Amino acid sequence: MIRLSLLLTLLAAFCTSSLLAAPEAPDFNRDIRPILSENCFHCHGPDAKAREADLRLDTFHGATTGGEFADPVVPGKPGESEVIVRINTDDPDEIMPPPDAKRILTTKQKTLLRDWIASGAEYEDHWAWVTPQRPTAPTILHLLGIDHERLTFRYQGRQFRLTDVHGKVIKDVMA
Repeated sequence: MIRLSLLLTLLAAFCTSSLLAAPEAPDFNRDIRPILSENCFHCHGPDAKAREADLRLDTFHGATTGGEFADPVVPGKPGESEVIVRINTDDPDEIMPPPDAKRILTTKQKTLLRDWIASGAEYEDHWAWVTPQRPTAPTILHLLGIDHERLTFRYQGRQFRLTDVHGKVIKDVMA
């Protein structure tokens, strides 16, 4: 019974902390690159022969300095970014992607692009060129926001004792 109540308490704390966490910025490779690849790179990508409006959206340099009229992407300022203006306009001569491309951005995709620019518009290398790194597995203490390096667990018989570095008992749990 104690195990069940402890488990439910930990689960409730985890769910509450994840709901209160700040929203994460969109990941370029996971969220943004697929949108740009499908809808923008045909005309504003790496192929110089197909590129239009002297704009290249597949690199940070191209996205922040290219374009005929205004800066396409202004990191941290989606309201000043021409990309955001163009994907949200109703003018058929200005909207991107253009109607003849037969591509339409969803509201979710537009929001992701806005959030990405607002968070700094960071570009990442393609995932195939990034050396994989094993993430550290989270502990239950990390999930609860407890500094695990300052705590110790002691198991004595059927009792777990959680203490701080000074030996002060924080929690006793019967197994």
